[in-house]
Amino acid sequence: MMALIVSVKLFEFKTIRKQNINKLKSLIDSYDEGLDSQGWILEHAEDEYYYVKNEQFSDYVLDVSESSYDNRTNVTAYPKTGNDNQKWPLIVRS
Repeated sequence: MMALIVSVKLFEFKTIRKQNINKLKSLIDSYDEGLDSQGWILEHAEDEYYYVKNEQFSDYVLDVSESSYDNRTNVTAYPKTGNDNQKWPLIVRS
């Protein structure tokens, strides 16, 4: 299953930007260009939780920076560690 992560603001797509520092990859807003770096795949983690894995960088998943619960905390892409800050519940709204 593949999904696009779309922000409500201007329907911008979350795209991984390549960086050479450490393992961290920033997410940037961009319009849909059909790039693999804009594709996201849900991979079951446990129970109702999923990893959100990037299509181009398949070892990278969405990661809440420093496992913070604070509002406006950065979400980045980072190699999958299996930690809770990389697991996301799937919520279906009608």
